[in-house]
Amino acid sequence: MKTLKSRMMIYYGLASMFILTVSSILLLSFLNSQIIKIESEKLEASVDSSSKYIALYITNLKKEIEFISQIKEVRNYIKGNDVREDRVKNILNNIKEKDKFIEKISIVTTDGKNVSNGSGNNKNMGLNMLEKKWYKDAISEGVILNPTREKHYKGMDSWVLSLSKNVKEDDKQALILLDLQYIALYEYLKSINLGNKGQVYIVDDKNNIIFANDIEKKKPDIKVINKIKHMHFGYNEVENAIYFNSKIKGTNLEILGISSGEKILDLKSNVFKIIFFAFIVSSISVMIITKIISDRLTKSLDELKRFMQNMDDRLENIVLNETTFSEIEILKQEINNMIDKIKQLKKYEIDSLYSQINPHFLYNTLDILIWMIEFEDNEKAIKITKNLSNFFRISLSQGKRVISLEDELKHSENYLEIQKERYQNKLEYIINYKDKSLLECQVPKIIIQPLVENAIYHGIKEIDGVGKIEINVYERSEDLYIEIKDNGIGINNSHKNKLKLGGVGMKNIDRRIKYYYGEEYGLSIENTNNIGTTVVLKLKKVL
Repeated sequence: MKTLKSRMMIYYGLASMFILTVSSILLLSFLNSQIIKIESEKLEASVDSSSKYIALYITNLKKEIEFISQIKEVRNYIKGNDVREDRVKNILNNIKEKDKFIEKISIVTTDGKNVSNGSGNNKNMGLNMLEKKWYKDAISEGVILNPTREKHYKGMDSWVLSLSKNVKEDDKQALILLDLQYIALYEYLKSINLGNKGQVYIVDDKNNIIFANDIEKKKPDIKVINKIKHMHFGYNEVENAIYFNSKIKGTNLEILGISSGEKILDLKSNVFKIIFFAFIVSSISVMIITKIISDRLTKSLDELKRFMQNMDDRLENIVLNETTFSEIEILKQEINNMIDKIKQLKKYEIDSLYSQINPHFLYNTLDILIWMIEFEDNEKAIKITKNLSNFFRISLSQGKRVISLEDELKHSENYLEIQKERYQNKLEYIINYKDKSLLECQVPKIIIQPLVENAIYHGIKEIDGVGKIEINVYERSEDLYIEIKDNGIGINNSHKNKLKLGGVGMKNIDRRIKYYYGEEYGLSIENTNNIGTTVVLKLKKVL
């Protein structure tokens, strides 16, 4: 049989481990979700910031083109008036010097004239310009791919994007082209954390790729772009990636991409390690604390057990060496009260009252107490201890030989309550009296409880079903009657001596009643085979 100490260690350990495990899982889940949330919010803020800066930048470039189109010398140049080309170049150079990312600015007319402040030859650009696709795109789009871009795949530094504005002066038309270094967009997008395998794109509303971060390594896959466009902004746990997209205000462009989640995995791994370490430390701490508490608790219980085991040889009050829990202290006080009452029993010679106490009843009661203490059923343990204490208090009755019928019934009720805890659902009892004034009658003490005990041990104990004891108090012809009924096997069916109970039995009770009331009073037995036994006590109302 496992000891209370080992059971406490196991139960507390399992309960603590369960709580720690559940708490760790919940904490890990919460922190993982917070990591994803924070990283997603950081990425969203970074993408939105890049989108705003690009939108502002493109807006400023458009203003520059608009400004160029309104300059008098430029307008005259487009009209075909006599304007020196170097003067127009000067104007374009001044605009270019404001921004290091402007590669060149060109003005191309439909009659074949062109002027530029950068390298490259645009001489044939204006010929039949109205029929060319790039011109039609330039008219309809704010930002287009430069027609020469696909011819210069030497590296990102050599690529350009073009902003354009179609200008009409009288019957003449021209296109102002601002070639922007491809690297400019990279500068605005490099703050976005893409992870090791992430991608970022800028596309227009026709899925034309304006920018791709890995275009130097591989050609952008339009299927990937379409997939990203249809994904919601957020974390995809299956792919361990964050999808993002953001419209660039004031343009037909959109930033979209995917950020691989290596950082998220690293953070999750670190959090797991910290929680696992905390779990191990907490588990060890719980085990140590549980051992300390169980040692302290069981030490007091062991002392109680030793005292109770030695009660036969030494009837002394229990003194615990250390301060213990309040429940143990209460139990100790109640047992000491019980011991004090037992000591008083030794001082009295009232019809051998002490010999009426069945030692097996006391041992069985103490066994029940120990069992309840081991299972920490303190409330029931205290209740039984109080019943046992009251049982002996009434037995002593300060040396009185005669007590009230109310106390005598309480004495039996305390005994029955203790036996109910022992037999559980196998024992029921009821005490009936219609006239409460009868409870004030004085009767010899300890005349009912021995009969109740006799009914339990020699009648009810032998049956299979629920044992029932009924105590009835009534008056008849100025006499007081007390019936003790049981549904046991009956006296004739019992193989034991029904006139014996701890050395003092029914004959003793009968003699004491006759001594107080006369020969016409005493104890009688009504027996019906297989149905039970009824013992009737006939007493005077007035002693």
